[in-house]
Amino acid sequence: MGGVGGRRRQPPRQWDGSGTGYGGTHQAIEDLALMRMIPGLVVIDPCDATEIGQVVDAVAAHDGPTYCRLLRGFVPRVLDPGRHRFRIGEGYVLRELGKLGMISTGLMTERALDAADELASRGIAVSILHMPTIKPFDDKIVVDFATRVERLMTLENHVVVGGLGSLVAEALFGAGIQRPLVRVGIPDRFIECGSLPFLQEKCGMTVPQIVARAEGHA
Repeated sequence: MGGVGGRRRQPPRQWDGSGTGYGGTHQAIEDLALMRMIPGLVVIDPCDATEIGQVVDAVAAHDGPTYCRLLRGFVPRVLDPGRHRFRIGEGYVLRELGKLGMISTGLMTERALDAADELASRGIAVSILHMPTIKPFDDKIVVDFATRVERLMTLENHVVVGGLGSLVAEALFGAGIQRPLVRVGIPDRFIECGSLPFLQEKCGMTVPQIVARAEGHA
């Protein structure tokens, strides 16, 4: 296990849609799939302000090229900086409660935590694995996590082809493990332009939509 991340409780936040008026050419929604194909390139999708700060130090100390996604505008603090320690190539089990396992990366880890809270109020316990490093990918923690749950969901702010969902499927296949898998992310098509809240709802990436899909998968 790469480590245990903590979460600081804060009042509900609303995305303000800042930085979304640049059109379709500025929608970086296939980048993780493209970048992980480059040999020797480290690919990172941090969750929040805590992890971004730690990623900067890790990248500076790393001997080699890196690609890191950064959030624009308001960046929430989800992980407790006193407990969470980012290290390149490691995944982090944030919760281990139930037979439904959510594997998330980037900003979708906060959505996974919020959805898990709502699902807990409905009697559905959720385990959560946060995967901030896309390459090198921590296959071992994914496989270990999968052996402790019965069903899996992947959550990513990326097309569902070639990103986190594909990496999880590859890891399970390589280990000979079969689990029902639902992938939450951006559909494999050209996406309309619009505000973040509009696009995320259209792609089924909001917390209520994640909860609904989890209930259907539980």
